Formats: sequence, structure tokens, C-alpha cells
Amino acid sequence: MEYLSFTRPSVAAVGALAALYGTYLFGLVVYRLYFSPLADFPGPKLAAISKWYEFYYDVVLRGQFTFQIQRMHKKYGPIVRINPFELHIEDSSFWDELYTGNKEYERYSWMSGRFGANTTTSSTVKSDLHSIRRAPLNPMFSKRSITKFEPIVHEKVELLSSGIATYEGSGRVLSLNNAFNAFAGDVIASYCFGFSYNQLESPGFHDTFHSAYEAMRKFAHFGLQFPMVFISKAPVENGGAQYIQDV
Repeated sequence: MEYLSFTRPSVAAVGALAALYGTYLFGLVVYRLYFSPLADFPGPKLAAISKWYEFYYDVVLRGQFTFQIQRMHKKYGPIVRINPFELHIEDSSFWDELYTGNKEYERYSWMSGRFGANTTTSSTVKSDLHSIRRAPLNPMFSKRSITKFEPIVHEKVELLSSGIATYEGSGRVLSLNNAFNAFAGDVIASYCFGFSYNQLESPGFHDTFHSAYEAMRKFAHFGLQFPMVFISKAPVENGGAQYIQDV
């Protein structure tokens, strides 16, 4: 039996690789701080150097980067550089510049991978491909379709109101968070799939998808920084596949 032999790298080779990598990192820092197209925009230097700044606030501090951006605006003004590749604008007058006319913008590909599903309609990067994928859904959002669905919304509002009314004078604490999550879940499921899980009829509105959504939201911050953690193709049992096909 033959055995493979490996030669241990010399200290000099390891040192050379380390020096080369260190030189690369130094050059990258210099470029991002002084030569990047975004170099002239204000913001924290650490944010301009690396996405680890965003990682710290969103993953370590659990979703606090949004609030850190608000603090950046208070310190640096209406336009701030929030990472090596992004600007954040807090100026209502820019809305007209961004959304006026028939301007087409491609979705930022980095954000499309937040939930590990970068091939969905909502996460499609190319604007022309997004239009193709969005076309089958357009009838759902027409005025006629929404007006036709209005009686079901009224029905869900009645269920919400009656559920809240049971708490009157009882001394019990009502979680409005659960109540409105149940309402949103039942309305959306009824509109999109033609049925609901009757979350509004559950005691205390406790049977909702809120905990699942919260878990997904929290994991999304980590998944955005490390998209490889998402399983690209998860097996689906035959029953589940048939159910999806029926829908």
C-alpha cells in the first residue's frame, strides 16, 4: 500500500504568506478609506473598512444596526457611509429622485441573500427578470381583486374585535403583538392561499407564526454575513411537494 507523503511548509514560507496577506489587508484598508468611490462620504472609519462593523451590531448585539445608523445620521448628517459598499440617506426630498419616472434599479445582490432565497421574486436582482417573475402576481394586487377581498378582511376584523372584547373586565393581560400577528397571518393566508389557520380563534391569539418569524428574522442577520450557512436545496417529503403543487 502506498502512502501519500506531505512536506511540512517551512517557517519562511508561512511567514511569506502571512506577510503577503497582511500586505493585501493593508492595501484594502487604504483603498477603502482613501480611494474608494465612497471615500469622501462621512461615517465611522471602522464601518468604511469592513462589514465586521455591521456584523457586530446586527449579530452580536442582535439587530441593533438599524438604530446605530440613526445615531450615525445624528452625528454625520443626512448621508452616511454605513459599510465599505453602501450609503444610507435620511432625506425625504431624495424620494422623488429615486422613484420618479420609469427609472429601473437593480436590487443590491448582498441584501438578496438575507434569507437564503435569492431566486424568489422579492429577492431578484435584475430588474427585467423581476418584472417577468412579478407579472403573474400583478392581478392579485389590482384594485378589483383587493375590493373583492374586502368582505373577508371585515370578517377577520370582527374576529379580532370579538377576541379582544373577551378581555374586558377580566384582569387578564392581552398581548396586542400576538393579536395583530394573528390578524395579519389569517388575512394574508386567506388572500394568498384561499384558507387560513384560524389564528384569530386561538385562545389569547397564541397560535401564531410570530415565534417562527422572529427566529427567521434573528437568523437572517447571521445569514446575511455568512450566506453559506443556508441549505440551498432542502429535501421535501412527497406529501409536502404535492401540497405545494396543489397550491
